[in-house]
Amino acid sequence: MADLLKEYKRQEIEWTLKIHSDPPVSYASSQAAEQYDFICSVDIPWPFLKRWNELLKGNASSSEVNYVDLLNATVVDGWFALKRDNKRIDESLRIHSCTVKKTYKNTNGSKRRALDRKVYSLSVRRGELESVESLKTEASKSYKELEELRKMYTDLTNENRTMHEEMKNLKGE
Repeated sequence: MADLLKEYKRQEIEWTLKIHSDPPVSYASSQAAEQYDFICSVDIPWPFLKRWNELLKGNASSSEVNYVDLLNATVVDGWFALKRDNKRIDESLRIHSCTVKKTYKNTNGSKRRALDRKVYSLSVRRGELESVESLKTEASKSYKELEELRKMYTDLTNENRTMHEEMKNLKGE
């Protein structure tokens, strides 16, 4: 999972996400805006959805990485983080990415450039965002694991030196 996300983050991406405090227009005119407690909407450029579809369809370990992970990896400077196990958002992104991929397949030239300017507006509800406390806890846990790995590395390095010295002494005798 980590390898795919690291590779994805290294890529130069010319598109950016946009966040709005209003629900998408499709919800604003309906009663859904009142029924659900919307926090914001995220405009996701179609090229992102196309790329995500390609990444997850071509990856054997896609069960480890989902669309929510890719969205979280795309968010610049950690504006927000969605809960990883969010089925509604993951399924919505999967469906829209498949539709986008199919649409791109049937176009070229100026029509494709027009598709590059389209966005999908994803609505985010209260309860779908990670809390700051859970992110701090996860960061703290990762830091502790890193410290343990550093200690193990130091111990292995010292043991390696000791064994090397012992081997030198054996050869010298």
